[in-house]
Amino acid sequence: MHKKRLIQNSILSILLTTLLSGCMNQQNDFAPESMAYILQVGKKIGMTRAERLKTINDAKRDLIVLDYSEHGDKQSKWTKKEITTLKRNGQSQVVCYLSIGEAEDYRSYWEKQWNTTKPHFLCKENENWPGNFKVKYWQQNWQQVILDYLDEIIAQGFDGVYLDIVDAFQFFEYDAETDDWIDGRINTASNNSYRQDMVNLVMTIAKHSRSKNKDFIIIPQNGSELLNLPMYADVISGIGIEDLFTEGNKKQQRNHTEEVQQNLLIMNKIPKPILVIEYPSKDKMKSYVRDRSKKETMTMLITDRPLKMIGESWR
Repeated sequence: MHKKRLIQNSILSILLTTLLSGCMNQQNDFAPESMAYILQVGKKIGMTRAERLKTINDAKRDLIVLDYSEHGDKQSKWTKKEITTLKRNGQSQVVCYLSIGEAEDYRSYWEKQWNTTKPHFLCKENENWPGNFKVKYWQQNWQQVILDYLDEIIAQGFDGVYLDIVDAFQFFEYDAETDDWIDGRINTASNNSYRQDMVNLVMTIAKHSRSKNKDFIIIPQNGSELLNLPMYADVISGIGIEDLFTEGNKKQQRNHTEEVQQNLLIMNKIPKPILVIEYPSKDKMKSYVRDRSKKETMTMLITDRPLKMIGESWR
């Protein structure tokens, strides 16, 4: 039995090494001092498409997070030339927003028959975001949808992806019987924890994209708990965190801030960038964010919740 276990451990070690070799990269040059995060590119930053691009370009942000198109549809996709212009001869890196924990009915991948006959991976609609549906993100059919969409993003010339709804595992960790959340809850469909299933998806995305561009940037947003799982921090290029110090125009609950900061310690040790996005609109709370950030090594952004503005960014 001992010999058999040694053989099994050796095989597991080889498999993990193979997986990591296909999705890890050094990203030593990825250390943005400033960022912009604009998903609803509209009149607030320019009256025409050309004016909007100029406003983003003139902001001279090290990192720019954009949707794959101006209006979210296939017809208004950013061209490779436009994205190249935003890179400012390599002074900026442009990454594409990509939701992996929810399906969005306005995306090019959405099939009309899903409106009446939902695929097995599609779950309930998000009450706060109409048109967004939770997904069983561990299912191969959903992952193929994501990888096909990812290929479009890579072809457009984006430097990487900014992964949203990575914290979708929390939705499945909720136990209705106890009205509580179970950390590390096991998914009986995969025999992994829901957290490990999300890590596996992020690693699949990293391996797929870096087989085409070895320097492809992978930035998950939120879900800092996943940093405690093996290999996750090694694979990602950095992490985005929303509402660390504030929740709109209120101070964030202290226990939440401390818990997330504890999870982020591993990113400081590696080190890899931590991108913090705050949404206060009142000057008093903006000042509070600036004061809190003085003690931290983070790239900060204060912007509007609908993500229509350039915002204020610093490190």
